[in-house]
Amino acid sequence: MKGGALERLLIRYARECPLRRGKLRVINSLWRVAACSKDPNRVAFLKHGNFKMKCNLDEMLQRQFYFFGTYFMEDEILACWEKFACYSDMIFDVGANAGIFSLAALAMREDAVVHAFEPTPEIAAHLRDTACLNHLERLYVHEFAV
Repeated sequence: MKGGALERLLIRYARECPLRRGKLRVINSLWRVAACSKDPNRVAFLKHGNFKMKCNLDEMLQRQFYFFGTYFMEDEILACWEKFACYSDMIFDVGANAGIFSLAALAMREDAVVHAFEPTPEIAAHLRDTACLNHLERLYVHEFAV
């Protein structure tokens, strides 16, 4: 099986297989073989809103975004977040990190204004890149702690 096909199969397994137990361990064990490329950089298509995000597969969290399309461990929390986002005009994502919650909110309510607070410069820059990549003009990234 060619590397690209194995990588796509691993993404499909991560996103569609209903069994959750051990899934993250499988992804973390096989992703290097599946990627078969020395370049760990990819573009993920996220589960919530199908937004795009640049990912470095060497980074555990970004690897989850690429293969699962979300934070693997927080799917249920994100579903709850989306329900409340439907009713909100302004949303604050405090400790935004990569911005998955900000993006999920915008996926549910395109006309909302989202303020994402992330104090780490590199992570805030990555979130700004994601906002730019997806033309999200209503996502404001604030580089300070709340």
